[in-house]
Amino acid sequence: MTGLPLLTILVLLPLTSAVCLLPLVKHEALARKAACGAALLELVIACATYGFASHPVGGVLAGFFLFEDMAWIDALGIRYTLGMDGISLLLVIMTALLTLLGMLVSWRAVTKRT
Repeated sequence: MTGLPLLTILVLLPLTSAVCLLPLVKHEALARKAACGAALLELVIACATYGFASHPVGGVLAGFFLFEDMAWIDALGIRYTLGMDGISLLLVIMTALLTLLGMLVSWRAVTKRT
């Protein structure tokens, strides 16, 4: 695990962004800008994980290059584990890119219930 829990941030950023956008339901322009900003931040973080793929430990990229594992509920033996390999990385970057592009393309098309 790196010093910064990038995988947890990648998972929780869209959820926290959606919750933070709820008070902006009456301010459409501000809500659009904030949503695009959150999507751009997600894309930047997803692309930043690519740097870890190019610096594998031990010179061999085998298995997960980003891995987070911590005890969650010790009494029941439940753990919180996330891992990212090369294929997952490409899919995460593609999803973040398509999310941002979808928001930008629909910027003027969506006029009701933004």
